[in-house]
Amino acid sequence: MTRKRKIITGVVSLALVAAVGVGATLAFMMDHAEKVNQFKIGTVDIDIPEPDFPVDKVVPITPDEIVAKNPHVTNVSTSNDAYVRMQVAIPTIEITNEKGEKETIEMFQFGTVADEYLVKNADGSQTGSIKDTAYTIERVTIPDPDGKEGDTITFEKKVLKPDVFNAGAYNTAQWLKSDSFTTDDNGNHVYTFYYVGPTEGKLAISAATERLFDAVQLDIRVKEANVQQGANVIVTSDAIQTQGYDIPAFGEGTSYICVAQAAFAAVEK
Repeated sequence: MTRKRKIITGVVSLALVAAVGVGATLAFMMDHAEKVNQFKIGTVDIDIPEPDFPVDKVVPITPDEIVAKNPHVTNVSTSNDAYVRMQVAIPTIEITNEKGEKETIEMFQFGTVADEYLVKNADGSQTGSIKDTAYTIERVTIPDPDGKEGDTITFEKKVLKPDVFNAGAYNTAQWLKSDSFTTDDNGNHVYTFYYVGPTEGKLAISAATERLFDAVQLDIRVKEANVQQGANVIVTSDAIQTQGYDIPAFGEGTSYICVAQAAFAAVEK
């Protein structure tokens, strides 16, 4: 059976969370969700449907500023549990470092807040939101992209306090990162994360993962480099059903760090 016959891929829009559905009409089914988070230096154009981010707004961001960004995945299937992965593509730029040497750096870094700053449900599960003690609110006025010349819109954005941000961290309780990043055709560093939740890495029907990370920070060296071009941060999510195919061995001493990685390798070969 060819890969084309056993994988179905479709780009879907994201709602309040990255929604991934897995159907049941073929023996092997895979679904794909993609979100392009557009950033501009000095301002940031963002379309991130997450609890703590303004929806469909162009959110200004300054170098070293930290803004809430907490992607997670929901299995909207009505028939199948799923193995899930997420990929985060971070744009890069070339700067001249303190030694006068050319160096490629990532424009943004993701990170987490301490568990005490996360809003939780009565059963202890995460809602995906951050407590108001972790951030300040700033009012933002920008040109209205859908209005006439001179029209503006005003909204609020959440800026995390620096002392609550753990740069480079992610939610290791539910996600595992592949050993190294890859570099795509646009020079982005692409990080792949696999869901390893409490039910043997399976995301049940109608269930949601916890967030992958909580916020993103624009590197202060972007300002020093006087970078003017825009940049896209692309977050994608894939899911595949958990039954109907042979999964290779995974774990220590194998080529795969977890069952989700092994499952994707089996279907994509």
